[in-house]
Amino acid sequence: MTFTNGPFNYPLNIACFHTCAQVNINVGDAAKPLQAAALTGSYSSSINTSTGLITLPNTPCLLVGSITYYSPDSSNSLRYQWYDDTNSQYIGSIGQTRGLDAAQHAAGAVNEIACDEEAICIVQNINVKLIITASHGASVKQFDPTAGTGLNDDFAGKTKLMVYEF
Repeated sequence: MTFTNGPFNYPLNIACFHTCAQVNINVGDAAKPLQAAALTGSYSSSINTSTGLITLPNTPCLLVGSITYYSPDSSNSLRYQWYDDTNSQYIGSIGQTRGLDAAQHAAGAVNEIACDEEAICIVQNINVKLIITASHGASVKQFDPTAGTGLNDDFAGKTKLMVYEF
C-alpha cells in the first residue's frame, strides 16, 4: 500500500468567457462573450469580443461551451459546435439545447430556460469559436444582458465558454 500526503497537484488555468451580447441567434453565428474571468490560475487564452474568436495557447485545452436561450415552445431546439478557425473544420461534440425545460414547464413556470448538452473538445494552439450549427423553431433568443429589469436580467450572461488550460 502506498500512502500519499495529499492529492496530486495539476497546474491548471481556467478561463470563463461569458455575458454574450447577441439577443437573436441565427445559424452560422458565433457566441460572442463580452467578459472574461479567471476561475483559477492565470490563463493565456484570449478572445476577440467582436468575432467570438478564442486564441488558445500551445498547451492542451479542454473547451466546454453551453448556450442558454429562451424559447416559448418545447419543440424549438438549438445546436452548436466548436469550430477550428485555423484549419476550417468543426471539432468535438455537438451541444444541443431544447426549448422549455420539462421540469419547470410541469411546475407551471413561465419563460423556462434550457441548457441540456455542452459542446466539448480538447485542442491546443489554434483559434476556435462556438458556432450555432442548427436551429429549429421561431423566437430563439439568448437572454439579453442589456435589458432593464425582470426575467432577462435574472438569466443574463448564462451562456459560457470555458477554457481549461492544462
